[in-house]
Amino acid sequence: MVVEADALAWAVRRATPCSGPHGSVTLRVEGGELRVRGSGPRDGECEESVRAVVGGDRITKTFQAGYLADALKAFSGRQVELRIQDGLRSTVLTGRPGDDGVELKYLVAPLRTVA
Repeated sequence: MVVEADALAWAVRRATPCSGPHGSVTLRVEGGELRVRGSGPRDGECEESVRAVVGGDRITKTFQAGYLADALKAFSGRQVELRIQDGLRSTVLTGRPGDDGVELKYLVAPLRTVA
């Protein structure tokens, strides 16, 4: 899946105040968009949508909002590819090479969730 890093970072920031006591946000991929959701028992719910070029199946992963936001800062002004894997395997964020020719990679580990 490919998404604008700044748009995803904005959605994560908007969902963070509702991210509950663990500060987690859930990314859900479906159709041509990525949904970022924060929810907590006292904080309510918040969901933001970001356009994305999606290839593959629907998938849902939960991350610590602060770690994901920090990772996205490195990709500011670029498109980022998220390779979200099954289970508790890390998600790989890869930035498209910028004007400086640098290709960035970042790993973000998902949180274990109770269904």
